[in-house]
Amino acid sequence: MREAIAEPRPMISPFAPRIAFFTVDPDKIGLIIGPGGRTIRDIIARSGAQIDIEDTGQICISGPSSTEVEKALDILRGMTENPEVGKVYDGRVTKIMEFGAFVEILPGREGLLHVSEIEHHRVNKVTDHLNVGDAVNVKLVKITPEGKLDLSRKALLPRPEGMPEEEPRERRERSGGPSGGHGRDKHRDSSRPRTEKVKDED
Repeated sequence: MREAIAEPRPMISPFAPRIAFFTVDPDKIGLIIGPGGRTIRDIIARSGAQIDIEDTGQICISGPSSTEVEKALDILRGMTENPEVGKVYDGRVTKIMEFGAFVEILPGREGLLHVSEIEHHRVNKVTDHLNVGDAVNVKLVKITPEGKLDLSRKALLPRPEGMPEEEPRERRERSGGPSGGHGRDKHRDSSRPRTEKVKDED
């Protein structure tokens, strides 16, 4: 045997059969299996790996090589990962609206990229910059109490020279700033004469 191989190889061949274990919160098992097992079958088809799930949340992933196993692990990590404020994600645009775009940052998890968070300059039309299916890097800036995700693209772009720092979007909206569309009465044209009622004196 020593004539055939003097010492153990430092690494297993990437083409050798592999087995890996991954543990998730048991509450997320249903998410991985999906309705009627549709989701788990899709993961198996996409990765080429075999996946077995225990009620405890332990998942056994096996495949003919490390390629299939790693692909399945990446999918499972993405599905069970909790969004983290401040983290940058490689997202995909799933829907375009007048007020912004919805971006999928994790499997099944979408956030809103508001029109004011696309570029440092004013964006009049979202489709001038993004379309459904586009890959886009975004930063998760906020998770609302309702669990909604607020994303920003411009936070990852260099600020143009001479551009002053701006206040957060939610503060602009509360104060009736242009991106929020609220408080229009506060910006009434001061050049128009104002009429006041004068109480008649007896």
